[in-house]
Amino acid sequence: VQNLYALTMQYLLSQFFNLKTEKRFTLKNKRSPLEITVTEYGTLDDYDLFIESNELTGDEILILPAGKEIVIYA
Repeated sequence: VQNLYALTMQYLLSQFFNLKTEKRFTLKNKRSPLEITVTEYGTLDDYDLFIESNELTGDEILILPAGKEIVIYA
């Protein structure tokens, strides 16, 4: 049981340091989710993550209004 506990704690601690950091900010101007994704992530590979993380629907997928708070995981 002690060995299992030690291995579990070791695994949990290693995963803790691999977690992505959340960054939140409010848009000052209208911005495109595509542009934000490329600017913040450096690629469009995380576009779906951006859409899902910010629960974007409808017109928000095309353009985000000024004043909207968004979240990025880095």
